[in-house]
Amino acid sequence: MTNSGGTWTATALHAAPLPERRYIWDLAPLPDDSNTVVVVMSGFGTADHPLSHVWRGTVPASGTAEWKWTNISGTESGPLPDIPVNALVLDTREVMYIATDLGVFSTRDGGTTWTNFSQGLPNCAVFDMRLHQPTRLLRVATHGRGVWERQLDASTPDVDTFVRDHLMQTGRRPSSSTESAAFADPLQHVALGDPMWWWQCADIKVDALEGGIPEYHIPDAYQMKVDEVDYVAFESRLEHRNPKPGRLNRVYVQIHNRGIQASPDVTVKMLYADAAAGLPDLPLDFWTAFPADSANTSSWKPIGTAQTIPLLSPTEPVVLEWEWSTPMTAADHSCLLVVMDCPSDPIPVANKVLQVATLIANEKHVGLKNLHVVTAPADTIYWTPFRFFGNLDLRYSITIPRSRGNGWNLALMFPRGTQGDLKLEGIVRAESNAKELEALQSKIGAKSEQYDTTALYKVESLAVGARIAGVSIPSDGLEAMVMLIPPPRDTADANISIVQETEGTVVGGSTFVLRLVKR
Repeated sequence: MTNSGGTWTATALHAAPLPERRYIWDLAPLPDDSNTVVVVMSGFGTADHPLSHVWRGTVPASGTAEWKWTNISGTESGPLPDIPVNALVLDTREVMYIATDLGVFSTRDGGTTWTNFSQGLPNCAVFDMRLHQPTRLLRVATHGRGVWERQLDASTPDVDTFVRDHLMQTGRRPSSSTESAAFADPLQHVALGDPMWWWQCADIKVDALEGGIPEYHIPDAYQMKVDEVDYVAFESRLEHRNPKPGRLNRVYVQIHNRGIQASPDVTVKMLYADAAAGLPDLPLDFWTAFPADSANTSSWKPIGTAQTIPLLSPTEPVVLEWEWSTPMTAADHSCLLVVMDCPSDPIPVANKVLQVATLIANEKHVGLKNLHVVTAPADTIYWTPFRFFGNLDLRYSITIPRSRGNGWNLALMFPRGTQGDLKLEGIVRAESNAKELEALQSKIGAKSEQYDTTALYKVESLAVGARIAGVSIPSDGLEAMVMLIPPPRDTADANISIVQETEGTVVGGSTFVLRLVKR
């Protein structure tokens, strides 16, 4: 098509030997030559006259010469089968990928020879295909079997097991930085555009007893039976809930293998700790004891015993379940840690560190769920303990990134004598009022006397964000109190994070989903 004076003119480019009366399903110019185009087409030939489906057309950069078409469907040493070709990706002049009714094929010599590139794909037609250049991931859309991806320019392991650090992460790269959610997932409490952090593991969910209506004698209930939670139900029906102290909670973990071979003997261990931003290190003997329990379980406590997946298929994830009798003494909110290992895709020795932030950010076999659901009625004040761990010799910043606060208010209070002069951004320091003190004493009783109630650090606007700099953290941790005040009227769920940083590096964080409920 050409445009002259606002008028479009179509010029036919087809010419012999390009087959006639065939649908062209895809076309693209060569990456370095806009005067050369590659087209792929549908249809079948006959036994005597098979149809060639991939063609390259060229025209001189100047002059009126006609297009010259060349069959690049392969020679006798590497021909394509006579099948419809549905999509095309040109990586370079020589390297191309096509989606066909028999899967994916590739060429590295401009179409002289083609080889099957469908290792690990389901046995079905592939209808579309795209190459994400920044990550070098080739993604294909199949007929009825979902969307698949394959890493280019790198050796593909036969077994590639992983858990996702968050909804946008696929275990292919470190997740130390945040990124925005490209889609919403209400079951994970994620809205479009929410920041995604490495402590929001998308493959850990808790089902807790909820939803009862006492006045109608309707008891609390789980969302579904344990044997109903396969990978489809995990993604499409199971909502993550907050574990309830003193009750039996069900912990589900989804384990993936995107290799081309099944992985035998995959060991999976679950642990929990009190909700915190910067987290305590794993015990010194954690890796030597794994998968058994460490001698010291004061900070990181095991949930049941480790489980083994006898054979993890590369075509579908496996969901495991733990019955967790959460102690009455457990914190209001807990963070969950999953550690998975197997002989065919082991955790590298260099990655077996004890610092949880470093471990999570760099190791695809480990995931952390530090996401907590808070439900509170209007006209109430919700207090909850919240811990920070770090190095006494360092100073930390506590950041509340801008978020969808939806009318909620947040404040922090520290123990007496633990903090000096703090630098405040978007924070107002105020003395606690009578109603706030009453709610605090109702929550923790006489322990409230340990806190500096004259210094309540209130976030001015969650939509803008806030920061407290210069925070000192004792060697045994800092237990602050978080105050949350719901809006006076019904609103959508809020989502806020408390992030701990030092020297510009995020060392931990925790995300709260805030939900207004009726009394």
